[in-house]
Amino acid sequence: NYFERLEIYTGKEYAFSVGDDPQKIIYDGILQGASLEEKSKVKILLSSKSKPVPDIFGESYFPIISEKVKNILTSLPDSKYFEFLECDLHTKNKYYVLNILELVECFDWTKSKYETYPSNGKAISEIFELVMHIDKAGDRNLFRMKEKAVPLFISDYLAALFAQQKLTGYKITATNKFPLR
Repeated sequence: NYFERLEIYTGKEYAFSVGDDPQKIIYDGILQGASLEEKSKVKILLSSKSKPVPDIFGESYFPIISEKVKNILTSLPDSKYFEFLECDLHTKNKYYVLNILELVECFDWTKSKYETYPSNGKAISEIFELVMHIDKAGDRNLFRMKEKAVPLFISDYLAALFAQQKLTGYKITATNKFPLR
């Protein structure tokens, strides 16, 4: 598998999430790869009721996906790494917060160029050149790196499926485009 970054990008033609209600559960597990199955529905406020809601929106650290995306992800052999928390959006279609379980420890500390936070030498603040031990990702099609959990990494296979299904609200960025925050 070759991996690229999955970035959430809705543009001006789509509605997007506003407000801070989702922020309450981010650090309860999303960036740690922990389960959120004990949580109830998440209320999401949209920026516009007249604009269409894309298939993927929110933030890379808090992705919100449509039922269409959920169906694609649950059909994958690595679907055990995905958890879906239903959203209360007041739209005709269902949406879910996508939680990616079990972060992948694959950052190459020797070959990558990066900065750490002064207060914690193991917490990466910014990546200027990313080298990953991609073999540690195994059969994963979508994952977060344990060492820097905000970016999402997508396999070429899954990126092709997203394009084939004409999903909206995202863009694929090469992993060599920096800086990565």
